[in-house]
Amino acid sequence: NYTIDDRQMGELAANHLLDVGHRQNLLLFGGLALSPVHQARYDGAVNACRARGGDCRLVEADVSAEGGRRAFAQIATAINEGVTAV
Repeated sequence: NYTIDDRQMGELAANHLLDVGHRQNLLLFGGLALSPVHQARYDGAVNACRARGGDCRLVEADVSAEGGRRAFAQIATAINEGVTAV
């Protein structure tokens, strides 16, 4: 049997981005309230960013074409404001 520590997965992902020089990161997820997996990964990433002086912004998107369009607009804005990794 295998188990996945989703909080650790978020930490690993954020630490990788920080290790390669990204200090301003954007996290794209489906609804956090609807998914304990997404919530745990988000929490892990945010904790890693805070511990190392980075920043993690959140974009939550509906899993639909319209949700994708809205998310893309938010991502474009964030990139124009200095986000370097999505």
